[in-house]
Amino acid sequence: MGVRDLAAAQAVTRSLLGKLIGPQGIDALAKSEDVSAAFAFLERTAYKEAMAGIPRSGRVFREVEHALRQSLIDDAIKIWHFLGAAHRRALTLLMARYEITNIKAVFGAIEGGEDPRALRGFLFEMGPLARVDLDRLIEATSVAGLTEALEGSPYGKTLDRALDRYRAEKTLFPVEVALDLQYFRSLLAGLEKLGGEDQRSMLAAVGPEIDARNLLWVLRYRFNFGLEPEEIFNYIAPSGLELTDEMLWNVARSEDPAEIASALPRDFGALVEKARQGRQLDLIHLDVLLRRRLWVRARRAIARGPFSLGMIAGYLIVKRIELDEIITVLESRRYAMTDAEVAPFLIHQG
Repeated sequence: MGVRDLAAAQAVTRSLLGKLIGPQGIDALAKSEDVSAAFAFLERTAYKEAMAGIPRSGRVFREVEHALRQSLIDDAIKIWHFLGAAHRRALTLLMARYEITNIKAVFGAIEGGEDPRALRGFLFEMGPLARVDLDRLIEATSVAGLTEALEGSPYGKTLDRALDRYRAEKTLFPVEVALDLQYFRSLLAGLEKLGGEDQRSMLAAVGPEIDARNLLWVLRYRFNFGLEPEEIFNYIAPSGLELTDEMLWNVARSEDPAEIASALPRDFGALVEKARQGRQLDLIHLDVLLRRRLWVRARRAIARGPFSLGMIAGYLIVKRIELDEIITVLESRRYAMTDAEVAPFLIHQG
């Protein structure tokens, strides 16, 4: 946990940061005529390493997307090797979202009557960040087998508690929500153990995402699923950085965008107003606006200063958002969308 370890890890992070294509690269990628041209563009960037493992002939979009997202985990692993024990634990908690994605994918395959082993090439390799044996996970052929594979892992008890609702409702929703909530609760608990500047700098990086996710979850549960405020609070994470439980409670009780905006801090309220369409709220647009806000805050975390663990978290968030944009552009070329059609979904614009 020494300064020397953190300084070495930050040096690696800054090297990786310099390899991102950035907003200008995204704009250049968006000028590609088709998917093949977009793939060729990426092969001329630092993403060529991720693309190298996929044969050029007959490339499948899903393979490319997986390889690109795996590159983020590979970066985290490179950084992990230079950290001390406490910082390694924090980074493992931060990246656990991808292990949870693996668990959800296997659960979905079992639910759909598919063989989870067929997913092997599309599951994320977590390396030293792993807390679950992936090979054992994909051998599960039933919910009982999956529960057994996760026994003793950080996810075992969470899955056990969600199974009753899964069996009653016959939907993956309670399982996925339980795993998402466990991710954020474990992350916040781990950061609290760090304390001091490490905790503050990490919260500055990840807090805005928790705020954004909670706000979107409250709005979706309230307006898309018609849940009452009392029930909604069973499905949101602990408070992040700025949005308190009281604010979110007031949002859950609101009837229209104007009320929602007035219940929130000024900058959140302004985003709600931007996503407003009369008495309706465009949640897809709001999601983009909140991710844009997260991108800005993550860049601030990178610039926070030396010996800041939040700088590393900020980099991983910025790259994740860059990957989201790359995949959005690839999708747009795949379906021959116009520049005007794809622009509203690009995080760095606007």
